Amino acid sequence: MTAPSAFGAAYQSIYNALCGSAPSPCPWHFQWLATCDLHRDLRGLLLNLGGDVLDLGCGAKPYQSWFSPSVCSYTGADVSGEGVDVLIEPDAPLPFADNSFDTLLCTQVLEHVRDLGLIVGEIARVLRPGGALVASAPFLYNLHGAPHDYRRFTEFGLRALFETDFDIVDLRRQGKVGSTGGQMLLNFVETSLNQRRATRLLKALLLPVWILFSTSVNLAARGVDLLDGTGHFSHNMLLVGRRK
Repeated sequence: MTAPSAFGAAYQSIYNALCGSAPSPCPWHFQWLATCDLHRDLRGLLLNLGGDVLDLGCGAKPYQSWFSPSVCSYTGADVSGEGVDVLIEPDAPLPFADNSFDTLLCTQVLEHVRDLGLIVGEIARVLRPGGALVASAPFLYNLHGAPHDYRRFTEFGLRALFETDFDIVDLRRQGKVGSTGGQMLLNFVETSLNQRRATRLLKALLLPVWILFSTSVNLAARGVDLLDGTGHFSHNMLLVGRRK
């Protein structure tokens, strides 16, 4: 392991110990605004879902423990990752038979899929009739996962994507103007400080200041959210559907 990689791993370990990590970041984590509403909604939804579950784009499987005890099987699928149960190819049919799952979770994945029509069709194919889909995607968020970051979704776009094959049970906007602006500001600072080795070192040396700044922005942003009644400045969308 190179020195910068070792330094980065050590910093991340300390930061996670102080600020938490997905799916339970603390309110002083710089990503708290971007995830707190999503995590709150997922906790409530997943507890009532079970059967055979597919977590599509599972990453490190942060939500596995949130599902109902009635889950019969849990399969995490992704294009890479050490803990992934099934490795899948990008923009290729899913390696599962028709009607294989009762529940499909797909969080913050759709913006990274080049062939969106293919994956939506595959989601419908592998879900059993009446099966539950929980899908989330960003609306207002900075570039991430480049070069595989292709799109953003309004609530209308997300609905149109799935309404042919699914009855849309719920569609939620997440975040308001304060949270949207606050998470953009914190992501800007984090990204800027990560551009060069010298600024990464500065961020580590000033970690208490960074945590205090993040806390202040997070609290102020949630206060500003109380003033936003427009519904036009959400940063994320969450859809719940039932397979027709």
